[in-house]
Amino acid sequence: MCEKALAANLPVYAVTAAFGSPLDKMATESIVLTCGAEKAVAASKTVIEQALLAQAVLGGDEWKNLGKAADACAAVLAQDPHVQEIYLGLAAPEG
Repeated sequence: MCEKALAANLPVYAVTAAFGSPLDKMATESIVLTCGAEKAVAASKTVIEQALLAQAVLGGDEWKNLGKAADACAAVLAQDPHVQEIYLGLAAPEG
């Protein structure tokens, strides 16, 4: 399908999780997700990032409360000591 569009001088837009993938290389414009490569089946991180991208592209009232949603997520995650341990390990300065 991409080949036919390109042959007809139509732009091909891609959303992919892998920079340099065949789809990324073929596309006129690509958005490379930050979720990382999948090892078997689509993971939650991929589905969520794709949904957020679609919402950003399509617009909608949901974005009005994005800060509030982020704060709510942070509050829930803050209740889990294991999550805090991981976060603190990631946020610790190197050295």
